[in-house]
This record gives sequence, structure tokens and C-alpha cells, in this order.
Amino acid sequence: MPMSGHFHVWLFFVWMIVLSDVTSGENSMDQVIDPHTELMPTVIDNRTSTAFVTFLDQRSDSFVNAFRLAQSLRHSGGVLARCDIFFYTDHEARACVKQALLSLGAHVRRTIAPQAFLSSLTRTQAVYFNKLLALMSHNVTTEIVVYLDLDVLVLRDFSEVLDKFHVQAKPADHQRPAYPNIALAFAQAGVPPPPRAVYLTLTGRPLTAYFQGGVLFFPASMLPRVLEAWAEAYYKLAKNPRWAPRPFRRSIDQVAFAAAIAVTKVPFRPLSIAFNYPPAVIKEELRVNSTRWRAHAMVDPFIVHHHREGMLGSTGLLRPPRTLVRLRTAVQAYNQQVQGKPSPADFCAATRP
Repeated sequence: MPMSGHFHVWLFFVWMIVLSDVTSGENSMDQVIDPHTELMPTVIDNRTSTAFVTFLDQRSDSFVNAFRLAQSLRHSGGVLARCDIFFYTDHEARACVKQALLSLGAHVRRTIAPQAFLSSLTRTQAVYFNKLLALMSHNVTTEIVVYLDLDVLVLRDFSEVLDKFHVQAKPADHQRPAYPNIALAFAQAGVPPPPRAVYLTLTGRPLTAYFQGGVLFFPASMLPRVLEAWAEAYYKLAKNPRWAPRPFRRSIDQVAFAAAIAVTKVPFRPLSIAFNYPPAVIKEELRVNSTRWRAHAMVDPFIVHHHREGMLGSTGLLRPPRTLVRLRTAVQAYNQQVQGKPSPADFCAATRP
């Protein structure tokens, strides 16, 4: 489908608000990638600047999630505990929310919406554009940009895996029967499906490159190139809703991201399950394969993705899972660190962002 003039206006906008240096390189996905291979030696040090970016939506639990995310990062130890955190929002956050997050060294900023681009999409088509919107709005110069969904917690420092030369994300956990047809989705986005694959983090089976979008690591020099291709793929998928069954069209941003990685050929490295650890999915896996489940229950996570599923108790402390042994230990350590520290309720009587 030919792109409109609106889209080209938007592309110029992206280049104006994000760092414009692009690093080219050989694609590192020319064969099946195993996310369980040993990580590269440290390529980041105290002189490398990193920023954390996320999107603050208007759901009722968003402020609590945002506060706990920032708090977890500040208590994670190491280099990353001192990095800047930016919460981007498309609405005016309340003063008490800004004050609460600022107390943790986190900044609340309004998104800079590419009106020409968004006006060409319906509200339904644009609903999953928030991740892109936050990254497009971020114009603070750093070497590394880490995107985190609002419903994750950082349990320990992971600066040793941050890489100035590769985009990084976790492959999909497992292949559900009704998952979108990735090959069809790529075709709708105008991208040939890559011949290489990634290994699903739970089942170990190869799948056409498809990644979870809740935790993304970007060298800042590569971000403009990825954003341009990512937004273009998103646009094409949004305008061609037949690419996936209706329940899975919410994966549009993740499929578009996979298409962007394929078309740009940026150097890429997959993350292991420890960097986007999904307790709910792993518990579900127990009913399918107890042997695999036992192995994943022993993973010591860096980042836990609680998916807003009640892991945060009413006090703001985490509920330690009974069966995920290493996660239980990490959660208990986290609770000890934040026990008695300010909570969201100390700043805002209600939790609405």
C-alpha cells in the first residue's frame, strides 16, 4: 500500500526529535539464535549514560505501578540505580503524581504526538501505539535507551548486558495455537519473513523472529532507524486488520517491532527469560510440562513482568510466589528494601494518574 504524504511528514518529525546518528552493521540473526547462550562480556561502564523510558497510561493502577517500577530501579543496586527514568504520558498528570515520581528521581513528561501520522489512524488502530509514542518523544541524549512496560519491576542490576552495539529483546515465550501468523503479518507489513528464527524462551522451539515488547534495549544511535521502520510497519498492519485473529491484534506493536528488526538489519541480540520473567506464564506452563517448568522456576530474574495480575499487594509490597523459588527469594529481598519507605498513598490519596 503506498504511503501517504502524512507519513513522510511524520518521518521528518522523528528524525528531528530523536538522535540522528545511525550505526549500520551486519545482521547478527543469520542463523537460529539461542537466547540461552553465554552473555557477552561487559561492554558498558560507569561512563556510559543510560535512560529508562516508559509510558504512563490512565488506568487506575498505573500510578502505583509507575511508583513501584521507579522504586525497584532505585533499589536494584549498581550503575543503573542512578540512571534517569522518564515516564511519558498523553495526559496531564496530577501534581502529586509528579511529586511522588520526582522523589524517586523520575521525570514525568508529555508525549510529543506526531499528529500527521496519528490523524491517519482511527482511535482503535492507534491504541497500541503508546510504546512507540514514548520512545519517539524521548529526546534526551544518552548512549543506551531502555524501554520498560509499566508493569515490570527491576530486581537487580543488569548493566553488564547493556550493549552499545546491539538492539536486544526477549523472544516470545511460547507459541499459542491462536498466535498471529507471523509470516502473514510480515507480508502485510511489506517485509519478507526472515529465514532465521529465534528459540521460544519456554519451549525451546524455533519461531520466526518475534519478540516480547515489555523490555527493550536500544543503542541510542540505532533508535531512529528502528523507530522509522517500526512505525511504518505498524501503520501497514493497522490498515490491514486481516493479519491476525481479532484477540491477537493487540500484538501489533510487537509484530511491527519484529518487522522493523528484519527490515533494518540492525545488529540484534536476544535476551534470556531472566530479563522479562513472566510468573503468570510460567505457572500456566506447569500444567503442560512439569520438567521445563522446574527449570524455569529456578531462573534468577533481573526483571519480572507481573502483567498487572495482583503481584503488587495493597501495601505496595510484592506477594512472594510460592513455587517460583528464585523469584520468591528476589521478591523477599525487594520487600525488605522498600519496607517502611514512602508508598504511593503517602503522596496521592487516590491512585488515578
